[in-house]
This record gives sequence, C-alpha cells and structure tokens, in this order.
Amino acid sequence: MLHTVKQARNNIMSWKAHQLRSVHQYQAKCSVLAKMKSKCDVLLAQDWAMKFMPRKFREPQSDWFAKRGLPWHITVAIRKSEEGEQFESQTFVHVFQNYNAGCYHSGYTIVSAKFAGDIAGVGVERNDFSDPQGGRGICDRQAATIKGDIGRYVNEGNDVTTAIQLKTAIESGPGSCAKASYVTFNPSSTRHVKWDGVSLLNNFKYEENGIRAWRAFNVGPRKLLPWSQFEGVLQVPETLEVVRHRHVYKKSASDPNAASDANSREQDDDGENEQASPLFPCPEEGCIKAYSRFVSFTSTSRHGETQATT
Repeated sequence: MLHTVKQARNNIMSWKAHQLRSVHQYQAKCSVLAKMKSKCDVLLAQDWAMKFMPRKFREPQSDWFAKRGLPWHITVAIRKSEEGEQFESQTFVHVFQNYNAGCYHSGYTIVSAKFAGDIAGVGVERNDFSDPQGGRGICDRQAATIKGDIGRYVNEGNDVTTAIQLKTAIESGPGSCAKASYVTFNPSSTRHVKWDGVSLLNNFKYEENGIRAWRAFNVGPRKLLPWSQFEGVLQVPETLEVVRHRHVYKKSASDPNAASDANSREQDDDGENEQASPLFPCPEEGCIKAYSRFVSFTSTSRHGETQATT
C-alpha cells in the first residue's frame, strides 16, 4: 500500500512538472510572435507527421498487411500580413525516404539551421523546441487537413502509394502548390557534431560569437558554444533534380469569385457526364444531377444546390 501511494505521488509530480514545462516553453513561441513587426519576419513551426500508410481505392486483403509508411515532414511558415494586423501562414510538406524523428533534436540539426540560412541569405535568430508530448500544434492541424484532402482524393477512385501520388493528392486540395524533387546527399562526407548533453537543451539563440543555449526558455545561466567548434559540419546538396513542378491556386469559399468557380465546375461535370459514367449521384429526392468528381459532389451537397426533373 505504501509503495502504491509513493508511486502515485511521483506520477502526479511528474505530470505537474510536464504541464509546467509545456506552458513555459510555449512562451518562446509567444515572444517571437510578439516581436514580429513586418512580413519579412517569419516563424517556422516544424514537426514530423505520423507515417502515411499507402491507400488504394480498391485494395485486396493481401495488400492490407506489412505496409511501409511514407515519412513526411510538415513546416508551417507564419508571418504578419501586409496590413500588419493579422497573421498569414503557408504549409510546406516534404516526403523523405527515412523517418529521422529520433535524430531531430541533435547538434547537427541545430547547427545546420544557421549555416543553411546563411547560404540562402536568410538570417536565423532562434531555434526553440517544444516540450515532448506538449499537445497538438499548428503542424498537427495542417496534417489533419491534408489527410482529409488525401481521403477525398482516394474516394474519387485514385491510389496513393508513392511519394509522387502523395504529391498529386495534396495538390488536389484547395489552395495548394506542390513540387517533387530528388536531392542527392553523401553522408560519408559530413562531419559528426559532438555536443554532449544536447538532448537536455531546448532553447538556442544564434549570436555572432556562437550558439547560446538554455535548458528552459530564459531560465538559468546560458552556455555559449563558439562557432569554431562546428566548422565544416554542413554539406550543401550537390544536385536538386525537379521531377514534377506544378503550382495550383484555387480560391477559397470566402472569395467573391468562388461562385463563378463553382459554376465552371458544374459545367465541367455536365460535360464529363456526357462522356463518362457518373460515380456520385445526388442523394436528394427528385434530383437528376450526377458528378464524376467527389469534390464537386460534396461542394454541391454542402450548399444544397440540386436540379429536379421537370
């Protein structure tokens, strides 16, 4: 009985400490958003999403087991609008060959962020990590939206089993632009970053003399590591081969021209119905409309647009 009480007490104290760290680390993001004055200041929120399991429109039971997921990484860029009153965001999705979430909080990632920014001509000031299991963030919300677009794409009779098909499925969503490319990387030519205790540090500030690190946001003495300790650790990708490059812009539902886009989609569907058999008939009683695309079917059902027989 005494052991059970002590264990319960330790679990409660650990839970309270986790809540305190999560709330305190969130202040790092709030401080950056408060300091953003123009659209040139950008906050990047990055996170690995759960591996995407390949999906098929008609999948046999033999393909249901032993699937190999697609690792994909989400980056959300946040900045102030031109008026400076609201925030704007844009999401970037990268599909990788390997899932490297275990190496995310490493010295190589922290140091490379600064060096890569210098090569691209972008000044990187800070790198802050959220507390593990600190709740859902903006990357998780964007991942949920993208998964919804992928599910709709599969319901239209398509398969998503490769990175190229995943890119096409993401493009099918509203307001999306995507690119597929190959990057060559030679890990044997890179230098290993030796940083003892880097997993215990969560906040990093890039200065002229080196990297200043904290265990918690603006708490306690900080440790300064000179840049001379990290010379020659970054390898720039030698080649970048773009396989498919396509930009797609679709107006949102709040756009005043969205109605004309909806009418054009209906005209396209009417033309498609003459050539191909429709897959999605209207569920309203007496409506004779049928659609070849699932997105047109859901859009019309949401707004209650039907066409009855005369």
